[in-house]
Amino acid sequence: MIDGFSFSREKVRPHTIRWICNQAWVLNCKVRATSEKMSGKLISVRGAHNHGVVSSRRKWGQCKFIKEQCERDSEQSVEPPRKGGRPKKQMEQWQL
Repeated sequence: MIDGFSFSREKVRPHTIRWICNQAWVLNCKVRATSEKMSGKLISVRGAHNHGVVSSRRKWGQCKFIKEQCERDSEQSVEPPRKGGRPKKQMEQWQL
């Protein structure tokens, strides 16, 4: 557990272990963590959780509701400005 969030082991390497948020599959959470294999010391945490701390098991049928709520929240979020590169092209509407 890191800051109350649960993680599962994703990949074991010779010197490090990579961890993935337990909500990665259900809520598409992108947070990853890396720890030292021998000492267990946390090396880094990347990303931001898109959900609150899950402290208990979900009731049957709740998963669909939570996914829909997450999708609505992500659609309402404003896209940050792009850094560098060309601006996005606007779709032109062709009339016949």
